[in-house]
Amino acid sequence: MTTSSLDDESLGALFRRAEAERAAIESSSPTSSADHGKRVAGAVTLYERVQSGITSLSLFSRNEAIDDVSTTSLPFLSVEWRLAELEAARWEKDEDGVDGRRAALGRARERYGRFLDLVDAYGLVVGPYEPLLERFRSRLPEEFSVVDEVGGGGGLAARRDAKIASFRAEKELRRRRDEAFRSVGAGVDDDEGEAVGEAGDDELLRGFYLAELAFGIHSAFNGVDAIDRELRLLSLAASAPPTTTKARGQDQEDDASRLDQPLLSTAARPLLSRGGKPLQPFTLVGSRADRARAVFRPGHNLPSMSVDEYLAEERRRGGILDGGGGGRAGGGKRPVGGDEDETYKARAWDDFKDDNPRGSGNTLNMG
Repeated sequence: MTTSSLDDESLGALFRRAEAERAAIESSSPTSSADHGKRVAGAVTLYERVQSGITSLSLFSRNEAIDDVSTTSLPFLSVEWRLAELEAARWEKDEDGVDGRRAALGRARERYGRFLDLVDAYGLVVGPYEPLLERFRSRLPEEFSVVDEVGGGGGLAARRDAKIASFRAEKELRRRRDEAFRSVGAGVDDDEGEAVGEAGDDELLRGFYLAELAFGIHSAFNGVDAIDRELRLLSLAASAPPTTTKARGQDQEDDASRLDQPLLSTAARPLLSRGGKPLQPFTLVGSRADRARAVFRPGHNLPSMSVDEYLAEERRRGGILDGGGGGRAGGGKRPVGGDEDETYKARAWDDFKDDNPRGSGNTLNMG
């Protein structure tokens, strides 16, 4: 691991540039714009140059322990982890569509695997992460999960417990990393990491880098879990059968039975059939001005026509008859007959008896 000071300085400066670009991307809101994609691609290029320098300089060896790695070289262990995160965030809107996304996820998964193999070679994958690493190595792509579903530990309850445990572990790792960062001193800065290593406590700085790697291991397993779940969804979308003519016909039949029919062009269609059955939906309103004031209120329905317009349309179609025969004779009074005639006679007789009680006419007993 003996290199010239110029090589160390150029590699360190390149790494700090990549870290600064990644931090700027993470602090900005996610977007699908072309500018965001270019920034991610630029950060990936910087990290790839750093990784190429690490390989050419042979900074790491699987025959050495973590204590043999210098403090200034520890940050370079996280390069593959950073590359995996950036690859997983890439979405190239090219002609391949879903295939482009699948390729990006495949590259991210491969880089996560390289990072985990590297830190495992230095004995950093410990505790509950050891069985996760074995599961990751033994499962095919799209089959890995933080919850061991194949082993009988699956289910909603197990996944919920695993999510809670993962959140608590991530919170604890963040706390340790932040404490290690603060313990190094206020002079720690990403742009002057090497200068701090010379002026500050080397052990505190080393503790910060190891805490960062521990957090990276946790994030890597969660990242692989998310990648495999997305790959499964993409596989299901690719295997979905295309819509056939029969299926489209069934969809049209289903649409015909819907109450919320789409608005169609109905200018040439009559409102009612000859038997009086409505052929298209319409709303009777007093005036369009009244309905316009109620627009965008809860439960409003847009009017299709006013009452006057409806009557005019019906008159045009012949649904309303104008004119006809002459008026009825007798001042428009209805002639009386039948049962009504008997009723009027009974009422007249009752009125006569009320006005002329029995014995009221011959009081002198004459004649």
